[in-house]
Amino acid sequence: MMRLVAGLLLWPCLAQAAVVAEPLMTLQSDLDQPTDVAVRDDGRIYVLDGVNGRVVVFTRDGERDFSFSRPGTEPGELSLPMGITIGAGQVFVADTGNPRIAVFDVRGDFVRNISLAGEASPEPVAVAVSDGLLWWTDRRNHRLCAYDLRRDAPLLCRGERGESPEEFHFPFQIATDDSGYLYVTDVLNGRVQVLHPRGHFVYDIARFGLRSGELFRPNGLAFSSGGLLLVGDSYMGSITLFRDG
Repeated sequence: MMRLVAGLLLWPCLAQAAVVAEPLMTLQSDLDQPTDVAVRDDGRIYVLDGVNGRVVVFTRDGERDFSFSRPGTEPGELSLPMGITIGAGQVFVADTGNPRIAVFDVRGDFVRNISLAGEASPEPVAVAVSDGLLWWTDRRNHRLCAYDLRRDAPLLCRGERGESPEEFHFPFQIATDDSGYLYVTDVLNGRVQVLHPRGHFVYDIARFGLRSGELFRPNGLAFSSGGLLLVGDSYMGSITLFRDG
Protein backbone atom coordinates (compact mmCIF):
# COMPACT_ATOMS: atom_id res chain seq x y z
CA MET A 1 0.00 0.00 0.00
CA MET A 2 1.30 3.43 -0.93
CA ARG A 3 0.23 6.76 0.47
CA LEU A 4 0.55 10.37 -0.59
CA VAL A 5 1.32 13.16 1.85
CA ALA A 6 -0.69 16.10 0.58
CA GLY A 7 -0.12 19.78 1.03
CA LEU A 8 2.35 22.09 2.70
CA LEU A 9 1.39 24.71 5.26
CA LEU A 10 3.95 27.46 4.65
CA TRP A 11 4.83 29.86 7.46
CA PRO A 12 7.21 32.71 6.47
CA CYS A 13 10.23 33.10 8.74
CA LEU A 14 12.33 36.17 9.44
CA ALA A 15 13.40 38.05 6.29
CA GLN A 16 11.58 35.37 4.25
CA ALA A 17 14.82 33.38 4.24
CA ALA A 18 13.06 30.11 4.95
CA VAL A 19 9.70 28.55 5.67
CA VAL A 20 8.37 26.00 8.08
CA ALA A 21 6.44 23.24 6.30
CA GLU A 22 3.88 21.11 8.10
CA PRO A 23 1.99 18.16 6.53
CA LEU A 24 -1.74 18.78 6.31
CA MET A 25 -3.11 15.32 5.53
CA THR A 26 -2.23 11.91 4.15
CA LEU A 27 -4.13 10.49 1.19
CA GLN A 28 -4.09 6.74 1.63
CA SER A 29 -5.56 4.10 -0.64
CA ASP A 30 -4.44 1.11 -2.69
CA LEU A 31 -2.23 3.33 -4.86
CA ASP A 32 0.67 1.95 -6.88
CA GLN A 33 3.25 4.58 -7.85
CA PRO A 34 1.03 7.68 -7.96
CA THR A 35 2.53 10.07 -10.50
CA ASP A 36 0.67 13.40 -10.36
CA VAL A 37 -2.04 15.35 -8.56
CA ALA A 38 -4.64 17.94 -9.62
CA VAL A 39 -7.05 19.85 -7.38
CA ARG A 40 -10.54 20.87 -8.50
CA ASP A 41 -12.11 24.22 -7.58
CA ASP A 42 -14.34 22.51 -5.00
CA GLY A 43 -11.27 21.07 -3.24
CA ARG A 44 -11.52 17.49 -4.54
CA ILE A 45 -8.10 15.97 -5.13
CA TYR A 46 -7.50 13.90 -8.27
CA VAL A 47 -4.55 11.52 -7.85
CA LEU A 48 -3.15 9.82 -10.95
CA ASP A 49 -2.56 6.22 -9.87
CA GLY A 50 0.09 5.37 -12.46
CA VAL A 51 0.61 1.62 -12.41
CA ASN A 52 -3.10 0.97 -11.78
CA GLY A 53 -4.01 3.10 -14.80
CA ARG A 54 -6.71 5.11 -13.08
CA VAL A 55 -7.55 8.33 -11.27
CA VAL A 56 -8.49 8.15 -7.58
CA VAL A 57 -10.49 11.12 -6.29
CA PHE A 58 -10.42 12.25 -2.65
CA THR A 59 -12.58 14.81 -0.86
CA ARG A 60 -11.01 18.02 0.36
CA ASP A 61 -10.79 16.32 3.78
CA GLY A 62 -8.70 13.46 2.40
CA GLU A 63 -11.40 10.78 2.28
CA ARG A 64 -11.59 8.58 -0.81
CA ASP A 65 -14.56 9.60 -2.96
CA PHE A 66 -14.47 7.60 -6.22
CA SER A 67 -12.13 6.41 -8.98
CA PHE A 68 -12.30 6.08 -12.75
CA SER A 69 -10.54 4.44 -15.71
CA ARG A 70 -8.49 1.23 -15.75
CA PRO A 71 -5.33 -0.11 -17.46
CA GLY A 72 -5.57 -0.74 -21.19
CA THR A 73 -5.46 0.67 -24.68
CA GLU A 74 -9.18 1.06 -25.44
CA PRO A 75 -10.96 4.45 -25.28
CA GLY A 76 -11.28 5.51 -21.65
CA GLU A 77 -8.41 3.27 -20.53
CA LEU A 78 -4.92 4.39 -19.48
CA SER A 79 -1.43 2.91 -19.83
CA LEU A 80 1.16 4.09 -17.28
CA PRO A 81 -0.14 7.69 -17.26
CA MET A 82 2.16 10.34 -15.80
CA GLY A 83 0.46 13.75 -15.89
CA ILE A 84 -2.95 15.18 -14.97
CA THR A 85 -4.56 18.62 -14.95
CA ILE A 86 -8.06 20.06 -14.65
CA GLY A 87 -9.24 22.88 -16.88
CA ALA A 88 -12.38 24.10 -18.63
CA GLY A 89 -14.44 21.64 -16.57
CA GLN A 90 -12.53 18.63 -17.84
CA VAL A 91 -9.76 16.32 -16.68
CA PHE A 92 -6.79 15.91 -19.03
CA VAL A 93 -4.41 12.97 -18.58
CA ALA A 94 -1.05 12.42 -20.26
CA ASP A 95 -1.67 8.81 -21.27
CA THR A 96 2.04 8.14 -21.63
CA GLY A 97 2.03 4.48 -22.59
CA ASN A 98 -0.55 4.69 -25.38
CA PRO A 99 0.55 7.63 -26.27
CA ARG A 100 -2.22 10.25 -26.30
CA ILE A 101 -4.06 12.75 -24.14
CA ALA A 102 -7.18 11.27 -22.52
CA VAL A 103 -10.03 13.62 -21.64
CA PHE A 104 -12.69 12.94 -18.98
CA ASP A 105 -15.34 15.08 -17.33
CA VAL A 106 -14.92 15.83 -13.63
CA ARG A 107 -17.27 12.94 -12.74
CA GLY A 108 -14.88 10.54 -14.46
CA ASP A 109 -16.92 9.88 -17.58
CA PHE A 110 -14.75 9.44 -20.67
CA VAL A 111 -15.06 12.26 -23.24
CA ARG A 112 -12.45 11.55 -25.92
CA ASN A 113 -8.82 10.93 -26.75
CA ILE A 114 -6.65 13.61 -28.32
CA SER A 115 -4.51 11.74 -30.81
CA LEU A 116 -0.85 12.64 -31.12
CA ALA A 117 -0.50 10.65 -34.34
CA GLY A 118 1.89 12.18 -36.83
CA GLU A 119 4.29 13.30 -34.16
CA ALA A 120 7.76 11.77 -33.97
CA SER A 121 6.93 8.88 -31.61
CA PRO A 122 5.80 11.23 -28.80
CA GLU A 123 5.92 10.43 -25.10
CA PRO A 124 3.56 12.81 -23.26
CA VAL A 125 4.41 13.05 -19.57
CA ALA A 126 2.77 16.25 -18.29
CA VAL A 127 -0.16 18.49 -19.19
CA ALA A 128 -1.39 22.01 -18.40
CA VAL A 129 -4.31 24.09 -19.66
CA SER A 130 -4.01 27.86 -20.13
CA ASP A 131 -6.07 30.32 -22.20
CA GLY A 132 -7.63 27.68 -24.42
CA LEU A 133 -4.38 25.84 -25.05
CA LEU A 134 -3.46 22.38 -23.84
CA TRP A 135 0.30 22.23 -23.25
CA TRP A 136 2.13 18.91 -22.96
CA THR A 137 5.76 17.90 -22.57
CA ASP A 138 7.21 15.29 -24.92
CA ARG A 139 9.94 13.55 -22.94
CA ARG A 140 11.20 11.38 -25.78
CA ASN A 141 11.69 14.27 -28.21
CA HIS A 142 12.77 16.84 -25.59
CA ARG A 143 10.15 19.45 -26.47
CA LEU A 144 7.05 21.33 -25.37
CA CYS A 145 3.90 21.17 -27.50
CA ALA A 146 0.54 22.95 -27.57
CA TYR A 147 -2.89 21.82 -28.74
CA ASP A 148 -5.54 24.42 -29.52
CA LEU A 149 -8.70 23.27 -27.72
CA ARG A 150 -10.89 25.89 -29.43
CA ARG A 151 -9.88 24.82 -32.94
CA ASP A 152 -9.40 21.18 -31.91
CA ALA A 153 -6.06 21.05 -33.69
CA PRO A 154 -2.32 20.85 -32.90
CA LEU A 155 -0.75 24.31 -32.67
CA LEU A 156 3.02 24.09 -32.21
CA CYS A 157 5.99 22.21 -30.78
CA ARG A 158 9.17 23.91 -29.55
CA GLY A 159 12.50 22.53 -28.44
CA GLU A 160 15.01 19.78 -29.05
CA ARG A 161 17.64 18.01 -27.00
CA GLY A 162 20.28 20.41 -25.71
CA GLU A 163 21.37 22.86 -23.03
CA SER A 164 20.63 26.20 -24.71
CA PRO A 165 17.51 28.32 -24.13
CA GLU A 166 14.38 26.63 -25.49
CA GLU A 167 16.25 23.31 -25.59
CA PHE A 168 15.51 20.56 -23.08
CA HIS A 169 17.06 17.45 -21.62
CA PHE A 170 14.03 15.42 -20.57
CA PRO A 171 11.36 18.07 -19.84
CA PHE A 172 8.75 17.01 -17.32
CA GLN A 173 6.17 18.89 -15.25
CA ILE A 174 4.47 22.13 -16.27
CA ALA A 175 2.93 24.91 -14.18
CA THR A 176 1.40 28.24 -15.21
CA ASP A 177 1.34 31.49 -13.25
CA ASP A 178 -1.50 34.02 -13.07
CA SER A 179 -0.26 35.72 -16.25
CA GLY A 180 -0.20 32.49 -18.25
CA TYR A 181 3.58 32.11 -18.35
CA LEU A 182 4.77 28.51 -18.53
CA TYR A 183 7.25 26.93 -16.11
CA VAL A 184 8.79 23.62 -17.23
CA THR A 185 11.17 21.41 -15.27
CA ASP A 186 14.19 20.66 -17.47
CA VAL A 187 15.26 17.60 -15.52
CA LEU A 188 18.81 16.71 -16.57
CA ASN A 189 19.74 20.37 -17.17
CA GLY A 190 18.86 21.05 -13.52
CA ARG A 191 16.72 24.11 -14.18
CA VAL A 192 13.20 25.42 -14.72
CA GLN A 193 12.59 27.13 -18.05
CA VAL A 194 10.11 30.00 -18.11
CA LEU A 195 8.29 30.58 -21.40
CA HIS A 196 5.88 33.16 -22.75
CA PRO A 197 2.21 32.07 -22.95
CA ARG A 198 2.82 31.38 -26.66
CA GLY A 199 5.88 29.24 -25.98
CA HIS A 200 8.86 31.56 -26.52
CA PHE A 201 11.77 31.31 -24.04
CA VAL A 202 11.98 34.08 -21.42
CA TYR A 203 14.52 33.02 -18.78
CA ASP A 204 15.90 30.18 -16.65
CA ILE A 205 15.40 29.58 -12.94
CA ALA A 206 18.29 27.90 -11.07
CA ARG A 207 21.11 25.83 -12.49
CA PHE A 208 22.47 22.31 -12.13
CA GLY A 209 24.13 21.57 -8.79
CA LEU A 210 23.82 20.47 -5.18
CA ARG A 211 24.20 23.79 -3.39
CA SER A 212 21.43 25.94 -1.98
CA GLY A 213 19.32 27.39 -4.78
CA GLU A 214 20.59 24.84 -7.31
CA LEU A 215 18.66 21.86 -8.68
CA PHE A 216 19.93 18.34 -9.34
CA ARG A 217 16.84 16.45 -10.53
CA PRO A 218 13.90 18.89 -10.60
CA ASN A 219 10.56 17.21 -11.25
CA GLY A 220 7.38 18.53 -9.64
CA LEU A 221 6.17 22.14 -9.79
CA ALA A 222 3.50 24.12 -7.96
CA PHE A 223 2.69 27.69 -6.99
CA SER A 224 1.70 28.67 -3.45
CA SER A 225 -1.17 31.07 -2.86
CA GLY A 226 1.46 33.76 -2.17
CA GLY A 227 3.12 33.32 -5.54
CA LEU A 228 6.11 31.24 -4.45
CA LEU A 229 7.28 28.64 -6.98
CA LEU A 230 7.88 25.27 -5.30
CA VAL A 231 10.18 22.85 -7.13
CA GLY A 232 10.52 19.23 -6.00
CA ASP A 233 14.01 17.73 -6.38
CA SER A 234 13.69 13.94 -6.59
CA TYR A 235 17.39 13.29 -5.93
CA MET A 236 17.74 15.62 -2.95
CA GLY A 237 14.35 14.71 -1.48
CA SER A 238 13.63 18.40 -0.99
CA ILE A 239 11.42 21.24 -2.15
CA THR A 240 13.16 24.48 -3.18
CA LEU A 241 11.23 27.75 -3.13
CA PHE A 242 11.76 30.62 -5.58
CA ARG A 243 10.23 34.07 -5.78
CA ASP A 244 10.18 36.15 -8.99
CA GLY A 245 12.73 33.85 -10.61
